[in-house]
Order: sequence, then C-alpha cells, then structure tokens
Amino acid sequence: MFGKWFKKEAVAEKPVLPSPYNLRLKAAVDIDPIPFSMISDKLHFVLPAERQIVEAQGKIDLGGGAYLSRYYSCDDAFIQVSSTGGFEEQHVDDIKLFVFEDTITPANQAEWEVWTGKDSKIGDATYTFNGVEYSRVWMAQSEGSIVPVEFEEEVTNLMEGKSPYTVIHLAMLYERLIPGVERYEYLLISAEHTHDDANIVFSLGVDLDPQAFIVT
Repeated sequence: MFGKWFKKEAVAEKPVLPSPYNLRLKAAVDIDPIPFSMISDKLHFVLPAERQIVEAQGKIDLGGGAYLSRYYSCDDAFIQVSSTGGFEEQHVDDIKLFVFEDTITPANQAEWEVWTGKDSKIGDATYTFNGVEYSRVWMAQSEGSIVPVEFEEEVTNLMEGKSPYTVIHLAMLYERLIPGVERYEYLLISAEHTHDDANIVFSLGVDLDPQAFIVT
C-alpha cells in the first residue's frame, strides 16, 4: 500500500548468491545449543530451534569490498555473515544470529517520517527496547545522534516462488554486554521498505561461532 511513497522496482535478474560455509537457499542449518546454554536465561529473546531451514537469502553490498549475506529461516530468524573482499570463509569478519522481535507498520507517510526524519531516535547513542538499554555499535565514537546507515538488500526467495526484490534499509546496530560473560546481545533496528511496503523492524541477536553450526 506504500507504492506511492517509493519508486524502487523489483530486481529484474536473479543475483549471484554467495554461500560461505555452504549457507544457501533450502539448506538445513543445525545450531549447537551448548555454546548458548550458559547465556540463554540472560538473553532478552528466545533462541530459535536448533534446526533452521533457509527460505530466503539477502545480499548487501556496503561498498569498499564489504558485504552482508543474510540467510532467513522459517522460524523468524536469520544468520548474517559479514565479509570483506569476498565471500569465502577467509573473508568472513563475523557471523551473527538474529531473531525478529517486533515490527511496526506506519499507517502513512507522516508516521514513516517519524521513524526516518531528522528527529528519529534510530541513530541515537543509546536505544531502549522493551525496557533494556543498548549502546550504538556503528560509529560508536561519534557524539550524539547520527544518521542511520542506508543500504540496499537484494532478496531471493525460491521456496515461495517469488521473484528477487530489493529492500531499502535505514538501519542502526546496538549492543549490550551480557552480565557475567564477555558476550554481547545485539539490537538491530531497520526502517525498511520495498516498492509497496514499509516497516520498522526490531531484531535481537548474538554472535555465532562457525563451529557452532553445521550446514547440510
């Protein structure tokens, strides 16, 4: 219903999809629960099921040879692989496991601009979500509020027979130190839109070690 707001059209051709660690569409990803056993009760979200099936894949070119590859499952979760200079395992900088926690759908252009305009809290030095405060990760040394990071994601969803399409993100990453362990819980906020839809999406996640999952 938001088609009149945005003129970005669907991606015309199937993008070339990276597959680090053999992550790919329709893959089964078995996540080892043991590494999370000591922190699961300290997280502010529920970890997804141990087996995840990749139903959609996103590819993001951040520029300067930096990429994000996302692998979305049927369990409202996704694995995000950050890489530099390529997509092979030696290029990977980090891996995160996120779970979708909340989605707000603006009713009109004015509500959208509340989230994306100059007074938006996306980009503040801290952000409180569900009563928990998180600190900004991206450009953390900058004082005050900053402009959210804008990027395009090419999404391919073969399992539903959809054509590839583009999602525009205005996003910011936050974190909090998990008490008692040297690990972080992440809050990813993204004001995102396609050619006919717009949402504010909140996701919570943790770092994922390559040894903590098996792909088949």
